[in-house]
Amino acid sequence: MFWSWHFRCSFSPVVQLHAEYCREKDDYLPHRLLQAWELGQFIRHTGKTADVIVLGGDLNMHPCDLGNRLIQCYTGMKDSFLETEKFE
Repeated sequence: MFWSWHFRCSFSPVVQLHAEYCREKDDYLPHRLLQAWELGQFIRHTGKTADVIVLGGDLNMHPCDLGNRLIQCYTGMKDSFLETEKFE
């Protein structure tokens, strides 16, 4: 028996959002949030017909940060690191 799978894959460009230099006094938080929102817009509009969307890059955010949650909620994407089992 032969199986044929056809996936439409969308690859977002490799991105790097603005770095966080001081977590207590994060002067660049608004910049990262805007970048995250724009990235979410881009993914949502370019990935409409895709079965799989791959985003690679350095988002410079912790998993629970607002910008990261914004991308995940707006696009429906999941963080593969958080979704997989960890190896010791």
